[in-house]
Amino acid sequence: MTKGYSLFLILMLAVLGSSVAQTVTCQLDTLKYTYSKSSNFDTLSLNPIFTSAVYQYYEAPQDISISGVKFYGFKTDSFDANLNYSDSMSVIVEIRNATVDSVPGNILLASDTINIGYIDTTDTVYTFDYYSNVSLFNTITTGNSYTVVIRTENDSNSFSFLHNEYDQVLGGGDGGQEWLSGAYQGSGWVKSDVFSPNLNGIAFDADFFIEPLVTYNLTASFINDPECLFNELGDTVEFFNDASILVDHRMYNRYAFFNQPGAQTWNYGDGSPVQQTSNPLHFYPTNGPFAATLTARIFSWSQLNCQSSRTQIIDEKPEQGFSYVTDNLDVDFTNETPASSIFTNISYDFGDGNTSQSEDPSHKYLQPGTYWVCQTMMTSCGEITECQNVAVATNTALNCGKDSVRYTAARGTDTRTLAIKAPLGSQRLVGLGQRFDAPQSMIVHGFSFYANHEGLYRDNFEVIGKIWYEGPGDVPDTAIGALASSSVRINKYDVDTNYSGKLRYTAIFNAPVNLLRNDNYILTLEYFGETPVLISTTDWEEGDGDQDLLAVGQVVAGGDTFWVTPASVSLFNANGLPFDADVLIEPLIEYNFNANFSYGFECLTFNEDGEKIVDFTNSSSRIASSTMYNSGVFYNSSLSAYDWDFGDSTAISNLTNPQHLFQAPGPFDVELTIIMDGWTNDCRNSQVYNIPVAPTGGFSYEQVTSTVKFIDESFNADEYWWTFSDSTYSSLSDPRHFFLRLGEFKICQYVSNVCGSDTTCELITVNVLGIPEAFMEQVSIYPNPASDYINIDANLTSMKSLNLTFLDYSGRIVKKASYNDSMVNESIYVGDLAKGAYILEVKAGEYKGTQKLIITN
Repeated sequence: MTKGYSLFLILMLAVLGSSVAQTVTCQLDTLKYTYSKSSNFDTLSLNPIFTSAVYQYYEAPQDISISGVKFYGFKTDSFDANLNYSDSMSVIVEIRNATVDSVPGNILLASDTINIGYIDTTDTVYTFDYYSNVSLFNTITTGNSYTVVIRTENDSNSFSFLHNEYDQVLGGGDGGQEWLSGAYQGSGWVKSDVFSPNLNGIAFDADFFIEPLVTYNLTASFINDPECLFNELGDTVEFFNDASILVDHRMYNRYAFFNQPGAQTWNYGDGSPVQQTSNPLHFYPTNGPFAATLTARIFSWSQLNCQSSRTQIIDEKPEQGFSYVTDNLDVDFTNETPASSIFTNISYDFGDGNTSQSEDPSHKYLQPGTYWVCQTMMTSCGEITECQNVAVATNTALNCGKDSVRYTAARGTDTRTLAIKAPLGSQRLVGLGQRFDAPQSMIVHGFSFYANHEGLYRDNFEVIGKIWYEGPGDVPDTAIGALASSSVRINKYDVDTNYSGKLRYTAIFNAPVNLLRNDNYILTLEYFGETPVLISTTDWEEGDGDQDLLAVGQVVAGGDTFWVTPASVSLFNANGLPFDADVLIEPLIEYNFNANFSYGFECLTFNEDGEKIVDFTNSSSRIASSTMYNSGVFYNSSLSAYDWDFGDSTAISNLTNPQHLFQAPGPFDVELTIIMDGWTNDCRNSQVYNIPVAPTGGFSYEQVTSTVKFIDESFNADEYWWTFSDSTYSSLSDPRHFFLRLGEFKICQYVSNVCGSDTTCELITVNVLGIPEAFMEQVSIYPNPASDYINIDANLTSMKSLNLTFLDYSGRIVKKASYNDSMVNESIYVGDLAKGAYILEVKAGEYKGTQKLIITN
């Protein structure tokens, strides 16, 4: 879809923005290439018995139409083979293909027979053109190199040919050792570097004056990179001349032959002076549009001017883009191209062999990895494409999410780059990498890095990211081989810093790599292309590597490819300096993050002063204290990774393995919190352990007549047992007990937990049994013992209320009843109570008493 813009408008802009080229057919030209090479000319007489033909070689870098040949030759004498007077002879003019050795081939393209005359060469009045002969034939067209052959029969008369100068004594000549001519001797063609028409054996470094009559088409054409202007503050455009190749060919264009300007003229359309060059660079001050025109000219040997022009609209590149959101292997793409960029025919290539023509497609990948996803659309600049590396990683069940570890960047003070490319000369670096430790088990999904290249903006180059175990010598363990790999394509950007988001690439492995504790690993980048790829590093001149030598390099030497450490100074190409720096590589990891600790006892026992010093051992996830993975530890210390709360209102401790003084009574809920300030993802985890101590007994009580409520005042008790000196007991923490007689009773509280027990006893006196007798005479509760019901008859005129509470001998309430009427005549069902003895608590007005009740059912 075009987001509301008409297709007609789109096509109109496309027409205006396209190249306007003009193809012209140049007028007939006589190729005076050999004549123009000459400093002088001479004649060569040939005896057909020994030399029956001569030829001249011409190139055809594009289609050339040939309609005839002009050459300069004559019959050598005025007699024929029988010594009869003859002032002419016939010769055959042929156009033949040229072999790879630049001699005539077996393919005859055109042929003609003409007569040439006898000329008295002693008559110096004759001009050069007097010796000319012209052969015309049906026009032929060839796009391959060809030869022009002039021949006669073996028994024919001698004939002479004009040629440019050559030195028969010292060698050399106007042929310039191009060796474009030759002759037929015996049974084959002899090239001029072998052909020697003199007794001195000097090679014929000259050309015959043989001039094809040709026509050809001329088309101006060029490519500009970038196709559109990207920067509103101006862009430099590189122009590549793609015009007809004859423009630069010295056989056909006098401009090229004499090495003079004029063959290509550039008008950049921005008011700047025109320029005459082949492949210029030009800076445009704004983002256009501009109409750039190339005029290609051929100044022929006939001194005719032939020219063609091409105009290309260099416009501002329409804004284009897309975003994506990943969920495991599912990716949702969203077209972010603004409405101001008119487009049509949008498509996506997902980089795994699948495509879509939807504007906002969704795609499910079959496996994790980094995929080169390209969005293509038709715009006023023509077809434009934007590609991104889309990193697709799987989700795991680990409790700390993915973190991009930016440790190398944090160590740097500045950035630089190292070039990797196919080995050439002293450049032998084809790979770079960085070492990392594994303080605990973890999953490595891939890594990010920063890169650019020295090619064209439209180019991108593939680098391969790999993960290895760290092997002997602190280099990748090539004996085991790479554990996983990923392919990433590198674009070109203009940036102010080598640590730019534009230069950031993420390589996701085709399968997550599980590492165990101390499985130290190395992440590497490899590239063997010709155009240098620039990998961002920290600054070795500033010593950003802290002399740790964590980087590695892959080099080619002696036909072998191997990994080295920065100790190999010359191999790292760091301007002759030791590579004391890091490669800006950032692992993408995931791990479990758990707090845990221990102490050397089960129960805390205080000394006689009520104190105890305890040593704690931290057994939490080891990654918490890593400077490589925990940015808080990197920027501060391990103190930022741990918070200890000892549960006694004392200050928080940040030590890894603290020692703490506890004071009675306890117990103490000790909590350790570990803090992971990840580089891009934070995690916290806590562990609480209760440190138990032995219990300390104690109680108080509240007494109303014969009912006593006991209040627990012990510490650290988990279980309770009470005895009341009346053959009853309770396991409640705060029991209520009813004494049935007056006297002194010994009350004992027994408390216990996993660390021990304690007993506390106290004497209490019961001297009031409950309700005054005058009140009880007005209340009748019967029968006792009872089986199903008990009856209550009462006159409450003086006491106002009557409350009955049934309790078992542990003090647990099992039934209640309340009455407020002045006269009570009620029954209470007790058949649901278990057989046994119960306490009946009677509260009459403000008085309270108890009695024993027996249930017999």
